[in-house]
Amino acid sequence: HRTPPQADLFLDTPLCNGHTTAADALWAGVPLLTCPGDAMCSRVAASLCTAVGCGPQMIADGGIGDYVERAVRLGTRRVELLALRRKLWARRLSAPLFDTRLWTRTWEHALRAVWLRHCAGEPPASMDVRLGELEAAELRRENAADALVRRARALQAGAVLPAGLQPPAGLQPPRADTRVAAGCCAAPNDGVT
Repeated sequence: HRTPPQADLFLDTPLCNGHTTAADALWAGVPLLTCPGDAMCSRVAASLCTAVGCGPQMIADGGIGDYVERAVRLGTRRVELLALRRKLWARRLSAPLFDTRLWTRTWEHALRAVWLRHCAGEPPASMDVRLGELEAAELRRENAADALVRRARALQAGAVLPAGLQPPAGLQPPRADTRVAAGCCAAPNDGVT
């Protein structure tokens, strides 16, 4: 079963943000409130909130006064906080922040681009590296199939999932021993590895 989060809101420290701890809180479904500063270490949590798709709701970019006002508002308006928590929980499995495959492929693509510049005798330069749309779409299909299998395994293990993550009535989830290959569900012993 899924243990409910032990915190309602993660109040980030403005001078040096939470890094791994902030990512862990977001993964656990705990909304994070941050106030980005000038130094890199004070902008990490804003990047995490943006990558999970909840930046506008969790980044107090109007300074410390905005941060305090938002913290008080979220602390006193339970409905708003719960709506933010639901949005965060729903985006958890599809957000770029937690998409390790996409990050890895993009990083590999970036390293390849840097190497090709070096081999061509070009000097180092700033680059904007993105995957092609077809490759990104294939990764989204693979991740969606993986998420379906993870949910099925959790349900078969007796987990209680939030209402938004429950399969629709009448839909049979894949068996727990299903493997995901090439973006499709493959039953065991069907020859797909």
